[in-house]
Parts: sequence; C-alpha cells; structure tokens
Amino acid sequence: EVTSRTLRSVYDEYKTKLNPHTRKPLSRNTLDVYDRAMSRDLADWADQPMINITPVMLLSRFKELNEKYGSGTAQKAAGLVGACWTHANDMADSGDGAEAYGPPPLRLINKMLPGWRKTASRSRKIRAEDLPVWLSAVREEGGIQGAFLEVLLLTGMRRRELSELRW
Repeated sequence: EVTSRTLRSVYDEYKTKLNPHTRKPLSRNTLDVYDRAMSRDLADWADQPMINITPVMLLSRFKELNEKYGSGTAQKAAGLVGACWTHANDMADSGDGAEAYGPPPLRLINKMLPGWRKTASRSRKIRAEDLPVWLSAVREEGGIQGAFLEVLLLTGMRRRELSELRW
C-alpha cells in the first residue's frame, strides 16, 4: 500500500483529521490554503505515489515557489507535503517505530535552509504624518470599502478578522 498511495489520496484523508493542537477540524482558512497549494503548486505531484517525492524534489520546488510567489507560498506547499508525510506515516504505523514512508523530505530543507519557516515582518506602515491624508482619502471613498479600511486602520484588526465578524 505504501508504494501506491498518492499525495492527493493522503491529503484527502488528512483534510478530515482534527488539528493536533486544537483538537478541532482544520480551519476553513487552512483548508483553502492547502487546497490552493495542492491544485496549483503541487498539481503535478498529486497523482503520483507519495513515496516518489524525494527531499531533493521538495527542496527544488520550494526554491522555485519562493522565487515565483514568495516565501509564504513556498512554506505552505512544503508544509502541506510535510503534514501529509507525517499523516501517512502515522496511518501506516505498525507499532515498531519504523516510518513506512521514511523520514519526511522536509528534513533536507531544514538542513539546507535553516530558518526557512521564518517570514519577514511586514514593514509597510502608514507614517504618522501621512495618516490625516490617508484617512481623509478613505473617508472620501465612503461606502463599505471606506468603512472597512477605516476600521482596519483604527483597530489594528487583520482583514480576515474584520471580514469574519458577526454583527
């Protein structure tokens, strides 16, 4: 069975698993990010046996995605492969401590690119002297968009937090 399980089949199983930290189903946001990674960034690997994904392949894909889309996208795709790999090993656990799929290919990325999971802090800020002009422009925009931007600015909320509020 180990040689025939595809990345997609393991991912489909993994999606139904509870988050190990919260013991709740994976969030809609996490599933959206993983679905995008599977359909766009890992589509050519989805239907091949997972055991065929080598650490060198993952490192190469990570570098390619990092160059094309940035570190966040590359991290998410690599993280998805790692999560699926761990899940597949857990499901194939025979109790003898051996990893049926072998060690996760992420270990090579960890070795070759220490700190790869760290994302740079955002540095784009509205300077204090620009705030009145910015706020005036947002208020002039009016409507839902203007109100949305003003609430973001004045509360420090994230876009997703504000958009998911229940009124």
